[in-house]
Amino acid sequence: MNHPVENQHEQPGQSRHGQPGQGSASLAQSSPTVGTFREHGGALEWSGRQETVRIEPWGPDAVRVRARLGGPVLEGLPAAVLDEPPAAGSVTVRIEDGRGLLTVGALTVEVDAEGLVRFVRTADGGELLAEERAHF
Repeated sequence: MNHPVENQHEQPGQSRHGQPGQGSASLAQSSPTVGTFREHGGALEWSGRQETVRIEPWGPDAVRVRARLGGPVLEGLPAAVLDEPPAAGSVTVRIEDGRGLLTVGALTVEVDAEGLVRFVRTADGGELLAEERAHF
């Protein structure tokens, strides 16, 4: 029985001619994809690569980050947080220059066009925590 010989130099998601294959890419690709931003009920939401990330104010100087692969963030699921968020005080959501920003008091959360999340101090922009692209 004859079996086709596979090209060992093909990259995942590419056909034999170097073109993107159909249906061969995983849901959680590490390749850059520019997503879209929107404000959702006082929260910042990014969608791209079949992922959705929502960052919500969750009390003074605090946020709740939720993500879902394959669709929108689902409401009403059990969680280890209060059912209703504590009062957050001053909250602003801005979408500008290819990024989204949510500021809750002393905390600002930045989401870049690829969906990478970064937490900084509002006062001086000092980085507290930042997500990095997959490097493997």
